[in-house]
Amino acid sequence: MDLKPHVLWRLLKAELSRQDIDEIANSDYGSDFEANCEALSRIVETGVVPAPLEWVPKEALELTKWGGEGAQAPSEFIQALFSCVVLIGAECDPQSEVEFPQNEVIVAVHSSFCLHGPWAAGLLEFLGRVYHELCRQAEAGRWLGAEERLCHPLACLILSALENGPAAERGHWRAEIRKQMAWYRAADPAMGLHHDPWHFFDRCLTWSLWRRYLSLTRRDVAGFSPQL
Repeated sequence: MDLKPHVLWRLLKAELSRQDIDEIANSDYGSDFEANCEALSRIVETGVVPAPLEWVPKEALELTKWGGEGAQAPSEFIQALFSCVVLIGAECDPQSEVEFPQNEVIVAVHSSFCLHGPWAAGLLEFLGRVYHELCRQAEAGRWLGAEERLCHPLACLILSALENGPAAERGHWRAEIRKQMAWYRAADPAMGLHHDPWHFFDRCLTWSLWRRYLSLTRRDVAGFSPQL
């Protein structure tokens, strides 16, 4: 995936330091440090996520992603957000084997709000484009499960609500969630009767801060009965 057109990527590239790259590369207990540095530097320089994303640097990015849970310093949130963006970008490869992308989406949203400023708006634009690209691939025959179909529009609804985005924008994402839930219930009626889209976010929530975030969006998800 070419990340260069996205505002979020330009924000990340401006903030990501050499030390940040080294720390991400070193996240796997120093394993493959030099190879990770080279692979990560290539992504930063070109703005392109290779397809498929190989173990180096994927494992280092995965480990750094989870560091966002206990992050305190802005640089730690930058590293977590960068890792999530690259991993989400890899998902856009039709041959991708990335699983459970809601983990990356949740950490990315958490990091963007902790960084403040333009980060949440940039992430909203990025996730929106990724979602529509995944839908295009689904129409072309790529299989996408409930996680892929639901986590991106849910995140966009949360971001637009918390950014006080236009009502039309929030309405758009509510409609997208309804559309994907209709697919989900048709594809798996037994499961669809007992689950709502919040199930996929709720089972991943580990930060008390997220309870407050989601409570703010209740007015925007009437009829979905969020299970919090």
